[in-house]
Amino acid sequence: MATALFRALRLSVRKILEEGLEDRFKRHKRVAAAMRAAMSAIGLEPFVRDEIASTTLTSVRVPRGVRAADLLKEMKDEHDTIMAGGVGPTEGKILRVGHMGTTASPRYVLPTISALEISLRKLGHPLQLDSGVAAAQRILGQTSV
Repeated sequence: MATALFRALRLSVRKILEEGLEDRFKRHKRVAAAMRAAMSAIGLEPFVRDEIASTTLTSVRVPRGVRAADLLKEMKDEHDTIMAGGVGPTEGKILRVGHMGTTASPRYVLPTISALEISLRKLGHPLQLDSGVAAAQRILGQTSV
């Protein structure tokens, strides 16, 4: 195997251990709750129930009147933000956003939510701008989730 892969693994494990597993799990849980609160405030329906959803990925249904491909392109081209669409039978029907490791922080989550709001509004989805960001901030500002 490539030496670079072992170095990357060593660095990743070091970061995980420095943060502590329990704190890392709590951070991922808080960010997942924030992302899901934002999606709800924007008016997007979850693809899976919260009790079975991953703490490192949020998936929502694409709202009526919006094409997933158009939304993903708008996010990438205009906001330099990448989200994923569905695969196989869910292609064109869902959006997926990962929040794991480094990206499980307000530094990454809040700009992603903002870009999603602006993009959805531009594509005709009715929503109050910053409603998702505000919902996420309320969760991220709590000391426990």
